[in-house]
Amino acid sequence: MAAFLSKHAFTSVSMVSISDGQGSIYMMLAFQKENTAVANNLMELALDSYASWVKAAFEREKADFLLLENNHRDPSTGLLRRYSFDDSFGMVLKDSRRHFQRAALLSLYLLQDIEIDASELKELADVMSDAVRDNDLIAHYDEREFVMGIRIQHLEDAEVVAQKVLDSMKKSEYSNNRLIRAGLAIGIAFYPEHSSLESLHKAASSAAYSLGNASGYRLEFHDAFYSSSSECYSL
Repeated sequence: MAAFLSKHAFTSVSMVSISDGQGSIYMMLAFQKENTAVANNLMELALDSYASWVKAAFEREKADFLLLENNHRDPSTGLLRRYSFDDSFGMVLKDSRRHFQRAALLSLYLLQDIEIDASELKELADVMSDAVRDNDLIAHYDEREFVMGIRIQHLEDAEVVAQKVLDSMKKSEYSNNRLIRAGLAIGIAFYPEHSSLESLHKAASSAAYSLGNASGYRLEFHDAFYSSSSECYSL
C-alpha cells in the first residue's frame, strides 16, 4: 500500500465499509493528494453519505427479494406455487439434459377426502419439507396434491425420499392430524424416461392413482407400475 501511495503521490486515504446483510462486506477507498485534499470533516461527511446510500440500496434489494419470494410461495404451506415449481423444475430438467443426469418427480396425493384444515395442511407440508434436501423442490400443486422435484443418481434415491415422508408421518406426535393419519398416495416418475415436465407429472400421477386408497408409493417405469426400483432393474 505504501508503494502504491508513493507512486501516485497520494498523501492520505480514507475508507468506509458496508455490510449487505448477507455476509458480504463492501469497501470504498478515497485517495487524496496534498494539493487537492479536502478537509477531514468533509471527507467523513462524504463517506457517511455514500454508506447511507449503499445501505438503503441493500435494504431495498432485500425487500424486493422478500416480496418476490412471497409471490412464489403458497401462503398456506410456505411451499412453492405451481407456476414457480414448473419454472424451477424446468431448469432442473435442462441442466440434467445438459449433464446427462437423472431426476425424479414425485406426485403426492392426500387420501383423506374431508375439508382441509389449514393447520393440519401446514404440518403435513413441514413433514414433507424435512424429507428433501435444501436444493430440491417441493410445491403445493393443487388443492389435494403436492409435488417434489429432485435430482438423483439412482432410481432408489427417489424411493428413499418417498419412504422418509411415509415414515415421518407415522410418528406419534402427528396422531391427531387427520390428513397425516390418513396417509399419502405417492407416485414416482423418472427423467430421462420422460423428457418433459408434463409427461413426468402425468406418469407420476398415474402411479399414485394406481394405489387406490392405500397409503404408500409406486413407481412408473416404461409404462408399467412397480412397488420397488429393484423390479425395474430386473427388466
